[in-house]
Parts: sequence; structure tokens; C-alpha cells
Amino acid sequence: MNIEHWPLGGKDNKEIDREDSIQISDTGKAALERCAENPVRVFDIIDSARIRGCFKLSNGKESSEYFDKEKFYQNPEQISFLCALLAESFSRDQVDVVIPVGESSSFVAKSIADRLHKITRREVSSESDVENNYVLLVQDVACSGKSINDAVESIRQSGGNVLGIAVIVDRGVNIEDKSIRFVSLTELK
Repeated sequence: MNIEHWPLGGKDNKEIDREDSIQISDTGKAALERCAENPVRVFDIIDSARIRGCFKLSNGKESSEYFDKEKFYQNPEQISFLCALLAESFSRDQVDVVIPVGESSSFVAKSIADRLHKITRREVSSESDVENNYVLLVQDVACSGKSINDAVESIRQSGGNVLGIAVIVDRGVNIEDKSIRFVSLTELK
């Protein structure tokens, strides 16, 4: 992702809203309750990867916060914990295939698939990969939802059924098909 970073105060020294913007989503709270886990742990993990400043993201949006997902992957125990929560959210569903949205989400998808005892694919490469299967799409950090919506369309064109979408951090995703179950652990607006 191409990112411009400006010092605190912004490119034009404009004020930054310093209010804390990480929130545990409702679906994240439900997963935590089922696992009898403390929401503070999720908050601390997400917060450890958050950088404050002024950023211009590749999608053109400006943000006072950037989520450095590479920091996630420095602690396998933490990322496994977050993946376990997402897997729990889909443990009662008929997931056949878990597919990452974007290369950086491959580890998250594999971890969730392992917990669900399902196969994982790097991407939809042929109709036989997903045809007549229920697919769970996974993304570590989702911003606009464009990549997710494109993946949904690709899976449908290949004869698959998108059962759900799981993300660790929702930065304002807009899923076009509101009938698809969307689960995020946190919201960072």
C-alpha cells in the first residue's frame, strides 16, 4: 500500500482528532463472550499496531491513524488469538473453503481454516476451486471493501457461494451484498 506520512499536526498543520477510535465491534464482543476472553486483550493487540499521525492512504483517504498490519505478524501468538476469535464466529457454519482477500491475509486465512479444519486457497484460480462450495473470505485490514466486493463477484462467477466475510480490523468497509454475513473484531474509523 502506498502511504504518505506527515508529522503530527498534518501536512498543512491541521488539527487531528485525538479521540480514541478503536472499538470492539458487536460481532467481536460476541466472539469474546463465547470464548470467555477479555476485550482489553483484543484492544491492546490492535492498539499495538496503530500509528498516529497524518496519513494519505492509497485509496486517497486521509487518516489520523494508520494500522501497521506488519506489526501483527511479529507476534504469532497474538495473531493466532485473533484468528481463533474469528474462527469461533463461523464454527457452526458450513464453511468448505477459506480464501484470503489479498496476499497479506494468507496467514490469517490459513490460521482460520486450520481451526475450522477446512481447506484454504490462495485465490480463486478455477471454477473447481469453489464451485458448489461455501466460501469464507478473510482479510486482515479492510478499508473500503472494494477488494472484498471484487472477490465476492469472482467467487460467484466461479459457481461458489460466499457464506461470510471475516476481518480483524474494519476501517469503514462497504459490502455491496448486505445478505452476506460480515464479522469484524474491531472498528477503526
